[in-house]
Amino acid sequence: MANLTLAPRWASSVLQLGNTAYVDCGTPTVLNNLTSFTLEAWVNVSSLNGFQSVVGNVDNAVGGQYQLFLESGYVYAYVGIAPYLIKSTLPITVNEWHHLASVFDSTTSSLSLYVDGVAVAQSNFSGTLPTNGTNVLLGAVMQQGSPIWYLQGQIGRIMIWNSTRDAEDILNDSVQVNNYSAVQNPNLIFYSDFSEMPGVDSSGNNITLNFKNNVQYAFNVPSVVLGADGYVDCGSFPEYSISGNAPYTIEGWFFPGSSSNGILLSYGLNGAWEY
Repeated sequence: MANLTLAPRWASSVLQLGNTAYVDCGTPTVLNNLTSFTLEAWVNVSSLNGFQSVVGNVDNAVGGQYQLFLESGYVYAYVGIAPYLIKSTLPITVNEWHHLASVFDSTTSSLSLYVDGVAVAQSNFSGTLPTNGTNVLLGAVMQQGSPIWYLQGQIGRIMIWNSTRDAEDILNDSVQVNNYSAVQNPNLIFYSDFSEMPGVDSSGNNITLNFKNNVQYAFNVPSVVLGADGYVDCGSFPEYSISGNAPYTIEGWFFPGSSSNGILLSYGLNGAWEY
């Protein structure tokens, strides 16, 4: 995992995956032996090429219980009962955030798939889920014990519920960022919100996240972009003035777009610079 020592508290972060980076959550009992379940994920992919797994406890060679993945941008939901898969009718877009969700109801053996809060596929299956899966991975899937299908892009949040969420719940989660309490939501068995550091499981089950192959964090800092003759005028107020030789400190976050000279901040009074 990247050695990150500083993060502005007013910024937001996301999990940045690329090449062979992924997260291994192991095989905790609470994430296996599920009957009904809901998977939810916020993802922003940089490529639609090939297969990319979002979350699941599947080994492609032997099966598993659940998985959300992409194939050429189409979203697939997997459940460990034949015929196993349903898919979206359209691919998602690159470099944009998408909310993906799959819901399996064991009472009806129905699997539903949602993209950005909209139901895009549903099917009924015949049988029962296998009792165990393999390691729960974020951003990859197992193939004979080795990870493949690496996600290329960003993950904002992953949630796994041991219950069915209805269409209204899914829509609500797709249009606003809700903060869930483990005490108030006992069916939320895995909850990792990567917009807050460090990336941990906040479900109350304290599942360990093992970051593999140079997983990074990316930050989004609220900012204003300046170029050419652009600037920001904050007006003139007595409070801006620092009289005499009084000590002062100026702090700011800046991201220069070139190495040429430029003023970051200035204040003048009576025709002269103060700072």
